[in-house]
Amino acid sequence: MSELYQIPVRDSKNSNLIKFISVTETIYVAIRRETGRIRKKAQRHGQCICPKSYRRKCDGNCDYCRFHTSGDSDYSLEREIEINGDIFFDTCIVDEKVIQKITAAQQLKRLSELFPEAIAVGKLLEIGLSERESLKQLGLKRSTYRSRLQKVRKQIETELGELF
Repeated sequence: MSELYQIPVRDSKNSNLIKFISVTETIYVAIRRETGRIRKKAQRHGQCICPKSYRRKCDGNCDYCRFHTSGDSDYSLEREIEINGDIFFDTCIVDEKVIQKITAAQQLKRLSELFPEAIAVGKLLEIGLSERESLKQLGLKRSTYRSRLQKVRKQIETELGELF
C-alpha cells in the first residue's frame, strides 16, 4: 500500500477551520502544485501575506483566507469585464456613470504615459491659468503641444476603440 499524505481542506461550516485529509502521493502532488501556483500568483500581486509557517495549511481558496488582502487589484474596465464576463454591458450590472469613470481613468492613465506634459497643462488650467500661460510656464510651444496632443489622442482612440 502506498504512503498517505495530508492535504488541507477548509471546513464547510467554519471557513477559518482547516482540516487535513489523507490522500495518495499522486493526488497530493497535483493539489499542492495547484495551491502553490495560486498562492504564488496572489503573493506577486500583494494579495497574499501568508507567513511561511502557515503555508502548510494553504488550500488555495484565497477568498476565505485570513491572510488575503486586496493587493494591487486594478479596477480597470478590462478587470470588470474579466470578472463579470461578456454580459457586463448587456445586463448593465454597473451604472453608466461607473463605466464612464473607469473609462476616463484608463484614458488619463494612458495619456500620462504617452504625454505627461498634457497632465501638467491640465493641472495649471485647473488653478486658473490659460492654455497659453500654462505652456509658457512649461516651456512648450503651443503648436508643438497641439500636434503632439492630436497624435496622442489618435493613438488612445485606436487603443481604446469605441470607448474613447
